[in-house]
Amino acid sequence: MAALPRVTSVRPLSSDAGKPTTPSPPGPPLPAEVVPVAAEKGASCAAACEAAGRRCAPEHFAALNDCNRLREHYACEAGCEADAPAPEYPAYVDAGAPKAQRPTMCLLLEPATLAQASCEAANAHVRRLCPCAAVAA
Repeated sequence: MAALPRVTSVRPLSSDAGKPTTPSPPGPPLPAEVVPVAAEKGASCAAACEAAGRRCAPEHFAALNDCNRLREHYACEAGCEADAPAPEYPAYVDAGAPKAQRPTMCLLLEPATLAQASCEAANAHVRRLCPCAAVAA
């Protein structure tokens, strides 16, 4: 009898919190000194990282521009998808946002527009996911 091919999963279909995830290849890994920080609504990544005693590391937004990573921090009740480029993505749109801003949606940048992600960008209806690095001593 021939052996069946071994199938491996790139990502589990649910997060540790039990939230559904989107099967996708993982983003680039974050270095040990960089941690994802979920910002408060309306806060920039620069402010969120500073509040955590760290600094925003914009070169690591690519690792957080992933639906599975966003779902580790936000519910993404309306789903998760790439949207028109905005410097405050990747992010979760707050439930109280105007309908045109797509409340409860997690929004990503297309890979070609990742350079537009900014540590200083903020939006009153958005909760950003920020790459925060240790501050050099």
